[in-house]
Amino acid sequence: MQKQKTFLVIGATGAMGRAVVEQLLTQAPDAFRVRIYTRDPTSPQALRLLAQGGPRIEAARGDIGSGDQLAAALQGVD
Repeated sequence: MQKQKTFLVIGATGAMGRAVVEQLLTQAPDAFRVRIYTRDPTSPQALRLLAQGGPRIEAARGDIGSGDQLAAALQGVD
């Protein structure tokens, strides 16, 4: 079995980002893992995505303006 690729989706709780996450999770259910990058992983939008993706999705807390937070979120991403 091939290792699942991990994608980081920035802006995942917005309309476009949410659509990207949903496509990654449904197009190839066993091929992808998704890490959402959000300022608030406890927001209703983030929690909905996390519930939808089950064990294949995780959240990274951060602000797009922080290079250190973004670098940390990119660790392990394909």
